[in-house]
Formats: sequence, structure tokens, C-alpha cells
Amino acid sequence: MKRQYLSASSRQAGFTLIELLVVIAIIGLLATIALASLNSARKKSADAAVKSNMANIAGQAELYYDGTGNGSYGASLSSCTPATGLFSDANITAMINAAKAQATFISPATAVTASCTTDSVGQKWAVLIGNLKGDSTNRNWCVDSSGNKGFTTGTATTAGVCPTVTST
Repeated sequence: MKRQYLSASSRQAGFTLIELLVVIAIIGLLATIALASLNSARKKSADAAVKSNMANIAGQAELYYDGTGNGSYGASLSSCTPATGLFSDANITAMINAAKAQATFISPATAVTASCTTDSVGQKWAVLIGNLKGDSTNRNWCVDSSGNKGFTTGTATTAGVCPTVTST
């Protein structure tokens, strides 16, 4: 019986099992890196949405002041859901709720805090949303009627003023 050996030119071309396993491992590693980057981008985009809603509140507050509020934001408000005043405006309430929803989207198990106040004569307002996720120190974002906006370590607004804003 004659044995036939395949010559190098007649062997089928293909990849060995080791080569395939190495390629799969590399793809898995790259996928892990991409997912980690994607999660970071999701946090930053949610925080950008919170900041955008907060900036829109400032514009809407001025419309309220000049229109419905008749030169006042409402005196001594200390809730984001009062029956009267600036924070009872449907547009502002929707923006506050949207900001809270974006902050919650990233970490549903973490309670999102909101602080809304006006001063005793209705000439100042402030809104603070807590627990932003894209910021590694989980500072809060605050906007007020005097134009202050930025991160703060404070947890509540007082008499229509943001706690000390550290950076934007």
C-alpha cells in the first residue's frame, strides 16, 4: 500500500485553533475598552443634558418674571413643586424634572436631589440638582438669578442664591 503525502502546495489554507483564539481574545479586550469609554461618555452626555436644562431654566425664569410673575419670582419659596410662584410654572417644572431624570438615568439607585428657593421678596431664585455622574467627585450643579452657574459642594440653595460655585 502506497502512502500519499500532501505537498505544501496542496494543503488547504486556513487558520490554526491557536490563531483563532488569539484573535478572539484581542477582540474581547478591545470590546472591553470600548465599553468602558462608552460608559464614561454616557455619564458626560447625561450631565450635559442636566446642565442644558438648568441653563434653560434661567431663560424661562426671566420670561416668568416679566410675564406671569409681574416682576416677582414668588416670595419665600423653598420647594421645587409649590402651588404658586416661579417653580409652579409648567415649563420650569418640566425642565427640573427632565434634569432629575437625566441624572437618574445614569444611576437609578442613587437618589437625585433638587433644591429650589426664592428670597423673601421674590427677586432672586436658585435651582440645584445633585448627584451629577460625569463629575468624579459627584458635586452638584447650581444655577441662580444672578448668573451664577457651576459645580458646588453645597447641597441646598438658600434664599435664591447658589452655595459657593467652585467651577463651571
